[in-house]
Amino acid sequence: MNLWSKKEVVALFLVFVLNSGYLISHHKNAIEKRYGFCIMTPEIKWMDCHIEPIMVRCIKEGWAFDKAGFRDKDILVAPSFNSVNALIKSLKQPQGTVLLFGVIPYEDFRPECESDKRGTPVIRRVIAP
Repeated sequence: MNLWSKKEVVALFLVFVLNSGYLISHHKNAIEKRYGFCIMTPEIKWMDCHIEPIMVRCIKEGWAFDKAGFRDKDILVAPSFNSVNALIKSLKQPQGTVLLFGVIPYEDFRPECESDKRGTPVIRRVIAP
């Protein structure tokens, strides 16, 4: 005895997948608004490899990322997160929490296909708003 038809299973699956994407996007936007920045993951072709770093953009003057010294196109580097979702999760901290981020200024970014040595990281100290 089958409780669900194929159409119902497919519809339920699509609702779940689409809502998951919405929730991730919603949380990302809320965090970006809270800290005063936006994220890009541009595809950078460097010789034979493609790299998609997490890049900080749209820094709002006077907000947390601006106060921490972030500059447009800073590349985030940290072993604690390797995706935008992990970054967003790391930013969900109570007000006043000090967060440290390793960044490589865009002009110093030298991607290597098989290495994490992509430039000299600078530490940015963000205080959660």
